[in-house]
Amino acid sequence: MLYFLAIQRILRLVISLIARTAWLSLRLKFHPPSKRRRIAYEEISHTARRLCNILNIEVRLQNQPPEADRGLVVSNHLGYIDMLVLASVWPVCFVARHTLEREFLFGWIAGTFQTIFVNRERKTATENFVREVRGRLNEGYRVLVFPEGRATLGDTVYPFKTGAFEAVAQTSLPIIPIYMGLHEIDGVKPFGQIRWKICWHAPMPIFRHIWRLLSIRKTVFEVTFAESFSAYNHTRKTASLAAHQQILTQFEAHHHMLEAPEWAINRTGTPPIKLTDLP
Repeated sequence: MLYFLAIQRILRLVISLIARTAWLSLRLKFHPPSKRRRIAYEEISHTARRLCNILNIEVRLQNQPPEADRGLVVSNHLGYIDMLVLASVWPVCFVARHTLEREFLFGWIAGTFQTIFVNRERKTATENFVREVRGRLNEGYRVLVFPEGRATLGDTVYPFKTGAFEAVAQTSLPIIPIYMGLHEIDGVKPFGQIRWKICWHAPMPIFRHIWRLLSIRKTVFEVTFAESFSAYNHTRKTASLAAHQQILTQFEAHHHMLEAPEWAINRTGTPPIKLTDLP
């Protein structure tokens, strides 16, 4: 039964995503370059909601999003599914490695939706990233980043890397922390190995994980907006610490609400990096 559910979903996902991207690409050709980015930006949420619907992902907002047309949106990181979940709430600009731009199909999709491509291998990577992100923010967009730098199993929040905060440090631009937590997977609280169905963490093969994800009947996420704050009086280091503390507070509150046992919370922050750790 789950096999047929997975097959059905992957066909619907591929058809829906390609069709929506093709339609958007066609629409953009009939608008001047100055308007294309805004059109793609507004389409992101519609597409994300459609894909979440296909996967039967329910997103519960614990509070209302702040009234911020622009800002650096920072969130904890569970895996590639994060982008769909958060973009379904409101439009955001994505950031991706520059290599994605050259990949067949995925590069076309990401480029059509106006993704910011960053080359982290060059010495000037930080400067390019800051310039690109700050440019989008000044144009009135929200930019989504995952400053942990790697995915977790939802059982911890790693320390934040500071690079993304350089784009807003000592400016009047707002920082918008968001905590995204798993509430249940197929009606079961998200503790232990069941988290692997949603949270993708290397070295698990990506296609193996996608198959697991497609086989889930229903997933419920909870999204909480922490208090936004101005980066005006912050360096990139202090801004990252302030955002991390806010998300960590929501992490603790979320697990308290779920009545999570102590073994379900990774206090050491040590990632499962061995193949023998995989379920």
